[in-house]
Amino acid sequence: MRISCTTLTFCLMWIAIPRCDADVARINDALEAWIHQIDSDRPFLLLDVEAGELRLQHGAALLRACAIVSTEMDSQVAVQQQLQGRLRRYGAIPFVSVGAGPFDWEQYLVQEADDDCALQFDGGLLLYADPAWEPSPAPTLRLASADLRSLFDAVADSIELVVLPTGWNALADEARD
Repeated sequence: MRISCTTLTFCLMWIAIPRCDADVARINDALEAWIHQIDSDRPFLLLDVEAGELRLQHGAALLRACAIVSTEMDSQVAVQQQLQGRLRRYGAIPFVSVGAGPFDWEQYLVQEADDDCALQFDGGLLLYADPAWEPSPAPTLRLASADLRSLFDAVADSIELVVLPTGWNALADEARD
């Protein structure tokens, strides 16, 4: 039984089509979420892994751009996430928020971020600056300490994060060429 090059090419294209459609659908979902956040006229975070930055925006206005130090994310991380918790301590199990006890008065007074804090989103993404949070089973994003402290102090508990998938701008680049 002999397979021709045309048949093999057709089969490879057929196998690749669902993946491409899924990628395009994912990109469309991310762009739709981004536009929705701009129209909502409230602060949000925009993660562009390809550009290597996390942006704090209010509508279309850029409030802060934070360079990504390192990232451990797969291509299927949730496109839209909401802040789930502000972590200040390393629990026995990673990402477990340890509550303050009745005699832990310093914890009740602390409002500002320190270098050891982290932000955890409901899609599993963890934003941190201190290497003590490594290694992590969840998707992670490491920022500089100054950037993380600024975000930790600036964002509301209900802030949303939009993740732009890798290659989100490639379709526009191809259309321009």
